[in-house]
Amino acid sequence: MEDAHPNIERMTQLLDRLGLILNKILDENAPINNRRVLFQALHSLSRSPSCDRNVKRRVDTLLPLLDDILDTNVVLVTQSFLDGLERQNQTLRDETARLHALLQRTEQEAEPSLNDVEGTFDLTVKSAADEKIFILNVQPQSTILQIKQRLVPHLTVLVEHITLRTVTEELSDSTTLAEINFEGHHALIAFVEEPRKDGPITISIRDTSNKLKELTISPSETIRELRKQVAKMYHVSPNDFGLIHLGSPLINPDNIIEREGIFDRSETYFRPFIRG
Repeated sequence: MEDAHPNIERMTQLLDRLGLILNKILDENAPINNRRVLFQALHSLSRSPSCDRNVKRRVDTLLPLLDDILDTNVVLVTQSFLDGLERQNQTLRDETARLHALLQRTEQEAEPSLNDVEGTFDLTVKSAADEKIFILNVQPQSTILQIKQRLVPHLTVLVEHITLRTVTEELSDSTTLAEINFEGHHALIAFVEEPRKDGPITISIRDTSNKLKELTISPSETIRELRKQVAKMYHVSPNDFGLIHLGSPLINPDNIIEREGIFDRSETYFRPFIRG
């Protein structure tokens, strides 16, 4: 056993030296040849019955280092490559800071209010029936009723037959223009209600292929009843399609057809749902 001590000592020194080399490889991301061969040789030495305990302990501490090199598929990285990455990171940081500052300014800038408007401004009103455009010079404190009265000669209907709304909501007569959230666009949509017709009415249903089908129904019936008749017409379930009238979906099933602005010879769009 005494003859074995010099060999063990030499083996220990070689392993210590190998450890320094492996650490340097990991620190500098440098390439190394025959990594797998070296790893397998060390692994076999560690499992050898004749391997000294001290040598085995040192081998076991080196194997994870070499294993890291195997797993990470090490590529030689130059200083210029690292400098390029740093420049890209700095550019991204600068752009992030710029966008963050822009977002903060946008949040701090309140949307202009019509209460701050001095004098008058131009209000655009679009007719839903024929898409005609009317430009009215109005004051922020003008009410919806006053706007309707000014539209009467243009639409040639009584004021009670005119409904004004934004894209999202119907407006009451007492609402002032200053109270409306125009979302940056001073525009309204005008809907004209035809006088109520006694008895059934005939409406047109236009489908996705642009074909029209006629349907007779009472103005006093609900949207639920209308959906049932349309479903029967197209041989589908009432839950498998949507109905759109004058650009607005008919959502509430309990609403009366007449209150939705559907009158004789009105046109409603049929849109089947696409099931994923």
